[in-house]
Amino acid sequence: MCSCEDEILYLDGVSEITGIPVSTLRTNHSRRPWDSPPFFKLGGAKNSPLVIRKSALWKWVKEQEEKQQQRVEELKLQRGKPDLSALLESSSRK
Repeated sequence: MCSCEDEILYLDGVSEITGIPVSTLRTNHSRRPWDSPPFFKLGGAKNSPLVIRKSALWKWVKEQEEKQQQRVEELKLQRGKPDLSALLESSSRK
């Protein structure tokens, strides 16, 4: 018997967990696979369902959280730096 973390989730389960609509998950998988959870096809047919292991989904969610935190820190640093072009303009007017 496999652990709960190895449970296979279908798109509707992923949508329920993440709040991302199934249609968006499906579209992002085909158009932006680098920016979507690591789904795989369960079977070789064209209409085989996309699935993901629950552990892989939680890993992806954690990565998204870390990316967001990094973006916030970068924005904080940018806002903390003075705008040099504005400073130069104000000093040249004097």
